[in-house]
Amino acid sequence: MGLGLTADDLWWALSLHGGEHAAPFDLNYAVAEDFWRDRGVGFWWTSPDLRWTLARPLAGALFAAMIPVFDPRSWAWQGLGIVGTLGLITASWPLFRRLLGAQTALLALALFAAHPAHLQLVWFVSTHHAWMGATPALLGLVAWIRWRGDGWAPGLWLAPLGVVVGLASSETALGALPYAAAFEWVTRRPGWRGAIGGVGALFVAYTALHTALGFGVEGSALYLDPRVDPLGAAWGVLSRGPVLLFGAFAPLPADLWLTVPALRPVLVALGLGAAALVALGLRRAWPTLSQAHREAAQIGALGALVGLPLFTTAAPGGRLVLWMSLGSVMVLAVLFGRAWTLWRGAGERRALLLLSPLILGALGGALMIPPQLRVVAGVAEELRQAAEDSELPSPMPPDTFVLVLTLPDAGTALTLIPARLLAGGGAAPDRLIVLSASPTDHRLERLSDDTLTLSLASGRLWDQPMERLFLHPADLHQRPTRWAREGLTVTRLDDDPHPGPKALSFTFDPPLSDRRWRVFTWADGALRSVDLPAPGQGLDLPWSPGPLPAPGGGPSER
Repeated sequence: MGLGLTADDLWWALSLHGGEHAAPFDLNYAVAEDFWRDRGVGFWWTSPDLRWTLARPLAGALFAAMIPVFDPRSWAWQGLGIVGTLGLITASWPLFRRLLGAQTALLALALFAAHPAHLQLVWFVSTHHAWMGATPALLGLVAWIRWRGDGWAPGLWLAPLGVVVGLASSETALGALPYAAAFEWVTRRPGWRGAIGGVGALFVAYTALHTALGFGVEGSALYLDPRVDPLGAAWGVLSRGPVLLFGAFAPLPADLWLTVPALRPVLVALGLGAAALVALGLRRAWPTLSQAHREAAQIGALGALVGLPLFTTAAPGGRLVLWMSLGSVMVLAVLFGRAWTLWRGAGERRALLLLSPLILGALGGALMIPPQLRVVAGVAEELRQAAEDSELPSPMPPDTFVLVLTLPDAGTALTLIPARLLAGGGAAPDRLIVLSASPTDHRLERLSDDTLTLSLASGRLWDQPMERLFLHPADLHQRPTRWAREGLTVTRLDDDPHPGPKALSFTFDPPLSDRRWRVFTWADGALRSVDLPAPGQGLDLPWSPGPLPAPGGGPSER
């Protein structure tokens, strides 16, 4: 078996099993908030205003077509990612060849092929939409440059067609537009102002149609929509933009922003430092560069920077670095190629120059991507084993309410339960409530037949990025004290000024003595059944690690 489906992939599969979509191409997150919560996707603080509707019909249709054919653990899912990513890399060659010339284009191709941004596009099925959207858009960009730069007439209609086909799979296709505008700005061919206006008109038309059809994100503190929260989106550019710069120039994935929150200031500093270093290198090399390489470096840098705001609205990751990496490898190829030209001397060095792209590509792939894939595969296998070992009923019997007291972290919470439900045919409980997924010890007190209190030994709720995925942005700027959900009322008990609570009371309807309730908590590497204490009694819930590395390392290191 291979990596198969993980995380968001399981959500998609559950939504198909639940009959939430009118047609296969309608696969997106436009489903009811309680549908997700009852399947372990989301928490009791999930915003009732959460709207996460993505226009990805072709990508959704492909996923829906594969679900009945392939096992959720099959290698075929990652095999598709490999084929698609190789297609994307191949589509970059004509762009590099046109702008850089053959030798430097080989270096750019090797750097692009070995770039860690592609890792997520291979293993994470939910990001396959990125290469599905980017590949035709990239070919459209090549057609645009050939039309405007070389007078190739078919490019006039192939360029917008490529972008439109890409947008039918993913909004990622928009990343081609800044490069088309950058080409016009740098080369200043006749009619360049009108050409840039045409690129802008295509962007405006897509945005207007996207809005008119009800697509977009609202009610999430992790995903930002500039049409709904322009100030939040602007802050996203400032706080996440440098991380994408780091991901574009460094041999490490930008996904570290999400998986290791403590590294965020370091990633920002490294991103800004990398950009400054590249700018300094370009300035030093500029007098010795050919006109073609000057233009290529400018197009790569300008296209990446202008497109930056398009990709800071979500948690930084490989799919968002994709278009920036295209520009970064063009700049790096120019710099590396020029550095080698200045250094080379003997004939054998000239031969080594021709081989260096292959050497760089092979070393980059061997040193970075396979070890990371092994780590991902190991975590996925541990999650799968934890789901199989869990005592959560599978298949889920009808007329069942599930209460999960604690889980080791938010990532495990959002993966383990969906995986268990999917293995049982996708049937969900009538109600599912997860009290906490904070990586710390907890203390539970039962006040009465229908009321529990839960306190965290350290840290707070909402410290983890994945907890904020379902949290309303206003809750991070205020101090909410009460939440009312179907069958559940939550009250904050602590006086901590931080938005995230440390102690809470939960009142249930029906009461916990109702025979439909089944109670579980995380222990010994899986979800285990647990008996609630009698009214007036308490229960210690010690933290233990899950399959994913805990943010901050667990309670002893927080």
